[in-house]
Amino acid sequence: MKNVFISIFLVVLTSLVFSQQEKKPTLEQQYRFAVSGLYGICTGISSFYVAEGKFPEKLEDCVPLHLGKDTLKDPWGNPYLFKACLVDGKELILAATGGSDGVFLGWEQKGQYLFKDCKGKDIILNYEDFFNPPFGPKIDY
Repeated sequence: MKNVFISIFLVVLTSLVFSQQEKKPTLEQQYRFAVSGLYGICTGISSFYVAEGKFPEKLEDCVPLHLGKDTLKDPWGNPYLFKACLVDGKELILAATGGSDGVFLGWEQKGQYLFKDCKGKDIILNYEDFFNPPFGPKIDY
């Protein structure tokens, strides 16, 4: 009888442990996380510029004072991309990700798409404005 109770206890414990494991984020959730990551990249680059008086040559230059090492890659494990320069004395910082397929199609892209159509789409952020953003239901951060 004791073995039956132990077996039942182990089955219940195992099911609880597996039910508490993290579920893989949906594609939409990954894109939302990427958008948040792009804002962080732009903020880190801007902070680097203010502190150093120049833009970083690569994102790793911003670690650890302006960006965390774990923030340099998008949700699919690909490095975030950026371009930064001064235009008429004002910072222009572009950050991008190649999206779920990891293939970045270039900085000239413009357009919009819905989250439901985001598979393989790139995201480009101009610090305050999107060039090639996903749109969908309101994003709650």
